[in-house]
Amino acid sequence: MALDLEIYGIPAFYVFMAVCLILPRIPVAGKYFSIINTGIHELGHALMTLLLDGRVIRVELRNDTSGITASSDIRGKLAAFLVAVSGYTAASAAALLAARLMDMHLGGALLTGLTMTFFVMLVFWTRNAYGIVWTVSFCALNCYLIYTENRFLDYFALFCSTLMLTESFFSAFEQLLITIRKPSTPCDATNLAKITGIPSVIWSFLFVALAALCCYLAVSSI
Repeated sequence: MALDLEIYGIPAFYVFMAVCLILPRIPVAGKYFSIINTGIHELGHALMTLLLDGRVIRVELRNDTSGITASSDIRGKLAAFLVAVSGYTAASAAALLAARLMDMHLGGALLTGLTMTFFVMLVFWTRNAYGIVWTVSFCALNCYLIYTENRFLDYFALFCSTLMLTESFFSAFEQLLITIRKPSTPCDATNLAKITGIPSVIWSFLFVALAALCCYLAVSSI
């Protein structure tokens, strides 16, 4: 995945993979970049809600990397199921798409897509203070890199795509650990358990498996 980019002679992808395994565990700065995954996750819930003729009331992106999509007019178990399953699915699919864009050397397209995505969320749904500040700052950084054709654009795009891959997996894995320890903890997996009667740990495992598959597909061409 964009292995022609190097940092001190080392393929940048491997450097960013190591960084992305550590950075999200660092307070403040690490949490800041992890919000990319959170935003895509919540976007998945929001878009599925709209596809099912529901109403998205608001989206919150929080500084602890958690997020909330408040919605209404979701009718029936099937609709509720599709909305609940769409968050982790969207995050994994978006991470794979980002990796494919980097394979095609389209770092600018990736950053443009992320900027447009979060800007639309800001206009229509993002309403909490941290979410607004984060979105404005992240979009401003991307716009600067794109407008100035900055030489770091492709590196930052590769960093974002790598972070999306790692966080799509680890966010699902963290939910798996939570549902193993406390199966009733509120999360997508417990919502799915209430809807389907299938234990939340099973749903968590399926989300982990999906994320792992997307990660494998993303790096298999290296």
